[in-house]
Amino acid sequence: MNHIKEIAIKAVETVTGITFDEMNSLGPNGNISRKNEHVTGRRFICALLYENHIRLSLKEIGEVFNGQDHSTVINALRKHDNYIATDKNYSEVWFKVREEFKSKKSAFDSKELLNSEEYRNHVKDTLKRCMEEGERCIDILRNAVLLTPPTAQDLGFSVVNLNE
Repeated sequence: MNHIKEIAIKAVETVTGITFDEMNSLGPNGNISRKNEHVTGRRFICALLYENHIRLSLKEIGEVFNGQDHSTVINALRKHDNYIATDKNYSEVWFKVREEFKSKKSAFDSKELLNSEEYRNHVKDTLKRCMEEGERCIDILRNAVLLTPPTAQDLGFSVVNLNE
């Protein structure tokens, strides 16, 4: 199921030329980017995930985008349907995204993708991001421990009052 998310993201990146990190970036106010091209890219990914019935809840789809709420996903899907019906340029890009998604999914299903240089590079990049995130978390924990040393209870020792 996770491969569908990755394929959807890759399809949108390929057609729009905008990376997922750009689409998912936070603005100076700490909120997710509201640039039109970023919103459109996220909307396309939501629609692909929802349309392909991969058993993700609306909440799980929202979590792909910095933990957005399920109502944000509902709104994105409604706007997507509205734009498909009313905006020719949006529809054309959407159909390109959909075709790219189908092509990438078909390649993945037929195992062609597993042997491609693009997929190997994608796996390397994903692994690198995971390792960087893990290192960042370890640094945060290490700093937290250095700033506030653990108590005896934190270490699993029971504290006995020797004065009683």
